[in-house]
Amino acid sequence: MEANSYEEAEAIVRSWRCKDVSNIIDSRLSHGRSEALRDTSELLFPEENDGYSTIEIFNQEGESIMTNALNEDNYERND
Repeated sequence: MEANSYEEAEAIVRSWRCKDVSNIIDSRLSHGRSEALRDTSELLFPEENDGYSTIEIFNQEGESIMTNALNEDNYERND
């Protein structure tokens, strides 16, 4: 993510509302090297996952800064 500050970068990411970043086109976003096996994955919403998150965003320190869990009771931290 290209931004002038950490706060700006976080605000940009939050503006995407936890959508699948692999489908977001934004010149400020740089994807690291990755490989997706599209035929072996499917979109899963929290409503189909008992309210638990299906997308989670981490900062450089490995701390979760955003999730799409329906509420905090359905957010499990792995500290």
